[in-house]
Amino acid sequence: MANRPRGHKGRDNHAQVRQSPAPDVEQEAANIRSAEEDVHSEWNIGDLILDTYEVLPVLEGSKENPFHDSGGMGLVYKVHHHGWNIDLAVKSPRPEYFKTEAQKKNFVLECETWVNLGLHPNIASCYYIRRIGDIPRVFAEYVEGGSLKDWIDSKKLYESSSEEALQRILDVAIQFAWGLQYAHEQGLIHQDVKPANVLMTSEGTPKVKVTDFGLAKARVAAGEKFLPGSDGSILVSTGGMTPAYCSPEQARGEKLSTKTDIWSWGLSVLEMFTGEVIWLAGQAAPDVLKGYLDMGAQDKAIPKMPTPFAELLQDCFRRKTYDRPTGFDTMIPRLKRIYEEVVGQQYSRSEPQKAELRADSLNHWAVSMLDLGKRDEAIANLRKALEVDAGHPEVLLNLTQLEGAVGALDPDDAEDRNLMCALLAKHDLGDQISMLLSGNYRVEPNNVDNKGGCFVFFKSK
Repeated sequence: MANRPRGHKGRDNHAQVRQSPAPDVEQEAANIRSAEEDVHSEWNIGDLILDTYEVLPVLEGSKENPFHDSGGMGLVYKVHHHGWNIDLAVKSPRPEYFKTEAQKKNFVLECETWVNLGLHPNIASCYYIRRIGDIPRVFAEYVEGGSLKDWIDSKKLYESSSEEALQRILDVAIQFAWGLQYAHEQGLIHQDVKPANVLMTSEGTPKVKVTDFGLAKARVAAGEKFLPGSDGSILVSTGGMTPAYCSPEQARGEKLSTKTDIWSWGLSVLEMFTGEVIWLAGQAAPDVLKGYLDMGAQDKAIPKMPTPFAELLQDCFRRKTYDRPTGFDTMIPRLKRIYEEVVGQQYSRSEPQKAELRADSLNHWAVSMLDLGKRDEAIANLRKALEVDAGHPEVLLNLTQLEGAVGALDPDDAEDRNLMCALLAKHDLGDQISMLLSGNYRVEPNNVDNKGGCFVFFKSK
């Protein structure tokens, strides 16, 4: 390795690690492609796709459906990945959506911008785009709690006291902004920011994850045209935007900057205070905000918008893009100050370090590439991750399993063993800690469990 992990002594042999025979990469890839082509275009509950993805029911009210109809072009399936032991959302365009092979390729290219974003706690992860049944499908993180739109419509956002609801709204607004800020720093404009594209975790204080990056442009690249009133709703995306949340420049079809996401973010958080969409077009945002400030929300159970928050939204709704805030990096400090003034305490969440995010993202890509049979690309990403963080435990362990013992972790070395125990504890794998500490283990390079993006380590001797 170019950068040996911290504290390592240049060992070349580890008795506990068994090397598996080098795979026939070309044949393996051909077998995967053949299997992918044989899959039906539509899936049903209980189907096991490619011996990996089990189709789970999607609950809509009290009814179980095989998929969620997201409107416009797409169906969304919930599947359980048996190799990784996690649930995924699979976004599948309808077969009739693509008329040419070029449209499919353009769709994939635009969707890959989401994959390339990597990991961030306020972005729903996209693992890969995989063509199954001759349809390019987007495999993304499944978030159990539903969307911000669901929370607004069901009034879940406003549960408990008015003070607690306002604190929750401000917390959501900050996390929402963090996710978009990270995307903008990577050079990506979302272009379809709205509450339906913000996912909420279900446990405890909700974590916010922005989703569907690149899909607006992907739909346009695949040939989707703007149809006013598509599906009878201004809330459904069409032609690469959702009319109720689009900026003036987006409605005019102009070249877009990050300022369009700032406008749409503003409308999305305004909806948290109105409790519903009370406007017909996103361009009306300044007038809608003024009307709200004059009249308040119709539902008096919804907390009132703080004055400094309203002033921030007024800045977001400047019609000239150069009059809006320069970016979320300048808006987030204002949001935190508003939170502290209103709530009376410091905002407790902290942003992750960029180096940590980069190493985590490379590890995430490596696991995804291995799932597609791209072993060499997986190893290359893990090596890059070590250049960013030479002591990253998931990366070290994953590289151990893929490359064997050279320069990797030695379970018999006290320092390495402590590192491995810390990782196992992080992922709540107490049984494997016991094996490791007792010496009653062997390393299993080909067994995959992927708790927290990491391959399985030990089985008892």
